[in-house]
Amino acid sequence: MNEIQQLGIEFIVALQAFKSPLLDTFFYLITQLGGFAYILVIPLLLWCIEPRLGLRALLAMLIAQYIVMLVKDIVQEPRPYLADTRIISDGEHGFSFPSGHAMGSLVFYGLLMLWTDKSWLRWLLASLIFFIGLSRNYLGVHYPHDVIFGWLMGFIYLWGWIKLQHLANKNLRYMNFNRQVLWSFVVPALVGTIHYYYFDYFGALVVAGAVSATMLSLILDKQKPLLNVNGTITQKTARYLLGIALTFGVLLGFRPLYPAEDQLLHNPLVWANGFAIAIMMAFIAPKLFSKIKLASP
Repeated sequence: MNEIQQLGIEFIVALQAFKSPLLDTFFYLITQLGGFAYILVIPLLLWCIEPRLGLRALLAMLIAQYIVMLVKDIVQEPRPYLADTRIISDGEHGFSFPSGHAMGSLVFYGLLMLWTDKSWLRWLLASLIFFIGLSRNYLGVHYPHDVIFGWLMGFIYLWGWIKLQHLANKNLRYMNFNRQVLWSFVVPALVGTIHYYYFDYFGALVVAGAVSATMLSLILDKQKPLLNVNGTITQKTARYLLGIALTFGVLLGFRPLYPAEDQLLHNPLVWANGFAIAIMMAFIAPKLFSKIKLASP
């Protein structure tokens, strides 16, 4: 592994030899599309394009992020900028292997590639996946093998997701509504709690809350579609801007409520934070849009 890491360091140093303000800005913006910017991209699908696709892509990406989190906490590979002072980086929290941006973007944007029949959009999404991965090397926060394994894991995961989707839907038909809702809360919460117990990292609890909210929204959408995305450009723009404002309100409003990590309510509030953000995007905002006539009934 040391030889692979050293080769990776040399690749990063060679890549960063091309550093410039323009490339810095480009790769910083591109890397956000595999990270924080999901909070802007996912609502576009949910509220303006195809809600069920948005819900499935969100759920797939969240589960993929948990898998990455689990592997990171098991392997515990330090970031490359910590191994060589030649690497220029602003740093990033957590471990290096594998790249969550690489796996998550391949899963999320890969599902969009499978959904669309427009070749130009497929090429655009494929390029986005590639440059998100490359940005992690350029920014010095991942080795090349982190990115390659992230893509590989994402490809295998996406293949499995597609293959097992029909089987999962078939099994859900034999499960009543109450049991579906119960499982949507119990399984993610149990997984997040066990992860926290073993690795003392509450990131899994945020993901668990978001997974529960997304699964619940999918269940409710099957009962009755949550949102009709038809409408004028003005309506779509208005609901997107209003929904984003509400989502960021939830995102920013929860953090001041966190007590110290050793206090009893810390972990439940961390879980509730993930749940609240996802339920706002997936359920509350669509219901509000219909209520205030920003969407057709």
